[in-house]
Amino acid sequence: MRTINIIKAQFISLYLTIAAVLGFWALYELIMHFMTIDASAEITKWLNLNFTNWFGVLLANLPMALTIGSWMLFARKARTKAKLPLQYALAVIGFFLTMIPVFGGPIEISMPHIGAIVGLVTFLLYIYWYSNLGRTKSEALTLGGAMPTFDAFDGDDNKVSTADYMGKPALYMFFRGNWCPLCVAQIKEVVADYKRLADAGVEVFLVSPQPESETKKLAEKFGVAFHFLTDRDGEAAKKLGIFSPSGLPSGLQVLGYSGDTVLPTVIGVNAAGEVIFLDETDNYRVRPEPETFFAAFGI
Repeated sequence: MRTINIIKAQFISLYLTIAAVLGFWALYELIMHFMTIDASAEITKWLNLNFTNWFGVLLANLPMALTIGSWMLFARKARTKAKLPLQYALAVIGFFLTMIPVFGGPIEISMPHIGAIVGLVTFLLYIYWYSNLGRTKSEALTLGGAMPTFDAFDGDDNKVSTADYMGKPALYMFFRGNWCPLCVAQIKEVVADYKRLADAGVEVFLVSPQPESETKKLAEKFGVAFHFLTDRDGEAAKKLGIFSPSGLPSGLQVLGYSGDTVLPTVIGVNAAGEVIFLDETDNYRVRPEPETFFAAFGI
């Protein structure tokens, strides 16, 4: 898994860069052409070729660059549809808008054609390869089985042992880190229902392999009586079979994050210590709705 994750870590950073460059390049070309054309007979030829070519490149690249960028800056939802149907349709339409002249006649391959091909191919890689975590079911976690205990650290470097909370219902959310916008959006959803969980006596553990300083920031940001914990060296994740070696997107190491991360996992445990809810998503963009695990607690 480590080798595949290393390749994926490079891919996602490269994909976002390429999609943004090609998308905004196409937008620039369209604007420049609109500013320079005149109302002559050439406009028909231009609209048939240059316009469709560059507009196709824009559709094949820019929507995903803006989508991922919006997640990073403004993510409010913790999940998307697995195949991103709108962006999928735009990428395919963009590809065919650019390539139709090639399919229909002896038009030489040009930069727009390459841009559309790259846009569609990298999008398909993102959907069918990168987004899938390639995980196998954890042998340590089974519905109806006992929840293993583990130790982690809060933002003030205090060790917290989940064994000390045996006899209470608990919700465990393992998330990749503050750098993951969908993870933070998922935490926001749970925080929004803090009172329901507190009234039911459910202890909430939010666990990530990120540095304690990031864990402390998250705890201070939300200000609720949850257990915001750092899983040092991924020891808890390894014990539970949800460790993701070298799963951090390339470049985020400069912000202090470890290259290793965790597979997003939600676990509900009853007062007897039995797992009553388990979500081991195999797509990092597909997360369980809060109501599904609230129902497991009967709240």
